[in-house]
Amino acid sequence: MGKDKKSLYSSKDKLKSENLKLALKLKNLESQYKEVHDVFVLLKRDYDMSKGMFPTQRYSRLKDMIKRTTTKSNMEKAHSFIEKDEHKKTSVMGGLLGQCKKLANATEEPEPTKRPQSGAVGGLLASCKKFVGVADDMETAVDIQKDLSQMSKQEIAQDNDVKEQQIEKFPAKFLRAYNRLDKLKRDYDQSKDVFFMRRYGLLKSMIKAITTDTTLMSK
Repeated sequence: MGKDKKSLYSSKDKLKSENLKLALKLKNLESQYKEVHDVFVLLKRDYDMSKGMFPTQRYSRLKDMIKRTTTKSNMEKAHSFIEKDEHKKTSVMGGLLGQCKKLANATEEPEPTKRPQSGAVGGLLASCKKFVGVADDMETAVDIQKDLSQMSKQEIAQDNDVKEQQIEKFPAKFLRAYNRLDKLKRDYDQSKDVFFMRRYGLLKSMIKAITTDTTLMSK
């Protein structure tokens, strides 16, 4: 009810601006999480492909799978979102999106005899791309604005609510992924002194705990 009242008294331009921010933020989160999710997809694929191997050969393959999955880089990808300061992230997002929007709305064509200031523009575009996480961030902003121009104020407000709900799910998704990776790494390290045949079974159980986690494996 509170959100409905807020949307009722917000101008359409304000709702459109908020929609643009939410859409780019959502796309950024989806891109970041895909990198984390792909780690588990690769683990499941390799695990399934290893089922026809002899135990001695598969034992080495299982160890390699776990070590590759729990690299520092993968752990940081899952943990980076959790440790970010939300206030700082929102502040940075607002500044970058403002600059992106200005470039997206620019209609003046450069004079044929003049070269654009590649240093300034290049640096700005690099910052935008780094934040959004995709190469077509500027085109995305323009496309969003075109779509919004065809929508009513109520439709935009409803779309904002949907995007907010989708964004709110990501902290739990990143946390679940990180906890799985952290447990896998700890369990693997603790199994190093276990006899070969027993450890072989433990390694399989460690991986299966992840690949059978339907919540984690689903997008």
